Amino acid sequence: MTATQIESVLLQLREMIMRGEFPVGSRLMEIPLARSLNVSRTPVRLALQTLAQEGLLVYAPQRGFMVRAFSIKEILDAVDVRGRLEALACGIVAAAGLPDEKITFLERNLAATYDLFKSAEFGPGEAESWKDLNGAFHDVIVSSSANQSLIRMVRQFDLIPFAAARNFAATPSNLPRLRATVEQNVRMHDLVFDAIRHQQPDRAEMLMREHVYQGREGLRRVLERLSTVQPTAPMLRLVAESS
Repeated sequence: MTATQIESVLLQLREMIMRGEFPVGSRLMEIPLARSLNVSRTPVRLALQTLAQEGLLVYAPQRGFMVRAFSIKEILDAVDVRGRLEALACGIVAAAGLPDEKITFLERNLAATYDLFKSAEFGPGEAESWKDLNGAFHDVIVSSSANQSLIRMVRQFDLIPFAAARNFAATPSNLPRLRATVEQNVRMHDLVFDAIRHQQPDRAEMLMREHVYQGREGLRRVLERLSTVQPTAPMLRLVAESS
């Protein structure tokens, strides 16, 4: 068993949980998981322990590791905190200035996103592309802050359903609405980037806070609607029935 194998099992199990492949409250047992992943029990055991420390699983004596639920309030609270942290990152980056290669990267990111929402079709493939573009935009700003404590805290939101910039609630039923969301978001990205490029920290912070707030409200509406009309969707398996 190698460190690479342990990390691989951890990544696979984390992704499976975040995709909703295991219902809330279900027990994750070493032997069946080891068989399905074609590995020994040891990396599975270590991965389960790590996932419990991260908060995706809970451990109960005599019952073992179980998938936990997140309330809608908990998810939205996490987005609120992420918005404050990313706004702080924007202020830091705007005050210090971005190197030319980061400016070029963000310009290309914005151009690709504008092309995306203007495309004739907007299906699951375009939704995935948007997820990557949106995540990359936010990631570059946060990492460019060079504040390691801030960076670590923002990464923790990857472990809360729908709370990270790369996660969003997309289903076939809301893809038409998602195109409008992409247009709204890229226009906000454009404003945030303009404030950073012109080294306006206060404006950059204010715009990022407003941007994340808009995303939070859109997420709230989607989760509340889906929990009513499509409660069995895999993406909602980690969301508690009561918020």
